[in-house]
Amino acid sequence: MAENTAENGVICYVRPLRVESEGELEETSPSASTDFPQPRPAPSHLAHLMTHWNLDAASALVASMLNVQPGDSVLDLCAAPGGKSIALAQGLWPDLHADARTPQGEITGRLVCNEADGKRQKRLAENLNSYLPPQLFKQGHLVATKVVATHFSSAMNGLLTGSGYERVLVDAPCSSERHIIHASLKARQSGNTAPEMANWRAASSKRLAKTQVELLMTALRVAKVGGRIMYATCSIEPTENDGVVEKMLALVEKERKKGVAWTVQLELRMDDVLAGQLEEWAERTKYGWMVLPDHPGGGRWGPLFFAMVSKVDGR
Repeated sequence: MAENTAENGVICYVRPLRVESEGELEETSPSASTDFPQPRPAPSHLAHLMTHWNLDAASALVASMLNVQPGDSVLDLCAAPGGKSIALAQGLWPDLHADARTPQGEITGRLVCNEADGKRQKRLAENLNSYLPPQLFKQGHLVATKVVATHFSSAMNGLLTGSGYERVLVDAPCSSERHIIHASLKARQSGNTAPEMANWRAASSKRLAKTQVELLMTALRVAKVGGRIMYATCSIEPTENDGVVEKMLALVEKERKKGVAWTVQLELRMDDVLAGQLEEWAERTKYGWMVLPDHPGGGRWGPLFFAMVSKVDGR
């Protein structure tokens, strides 16, 4: 739920899920299974912002693992339709919710939400405006950009910020097999063929992997030394997952030979949010983790692959 909580109209845009347990409210774990109602405009909002966003738990897990903190500079490189951006915003501005007991103070931090495709970028901007307080836009803390990020050029100036981003999410375009299967089954019920299935080609994964590597390298270039990049896809194709990370590692090594002063690390830190619990919901891969609907944990999340990349001083 969300309601006006401050004289300046800064209001709740999303509320963490809580459940009743013996009469007490508790934060839910990612393994909780709850049916959510459809989002709706909250009449108590000054801006009639939407009450909540229903997000696959694997996607919420990825956003949580980035461990965004107030004051961070954050980039969501492939942000449409916006669900993960809103989850990242919760880390940046945790006090902008209906449960806040103190008046809202100075807003800090910045979230840049980028989407290269025109139609998807328009939808992204609409969703962000529907869920996030207008003050964030007016004060420049929240920006929706339309930059093709597959090659580093002058167009990238719109994404650059100071010494770089503390956190970058690359939720890369992928073959999304689950979406294709769902679309195909739905179309078959009406005697049709889903465009997603008709347009699928065996070479699609190789083409997508090239784009994914370019996006991941862009993320590394705009991140600050000490920053962290989360690479994720909803594909089960190794070429688009571990294969992309492996190619990125090779490219970084080439950059090192040319004299760049940074390198990368892949291991999660022990203090990372949920790091010690990942095996309850995901399986290890060569370079990252895979969340699958048939995991013994029983969450029925995903599929979703993710790998955490840290940009570190290489001197």
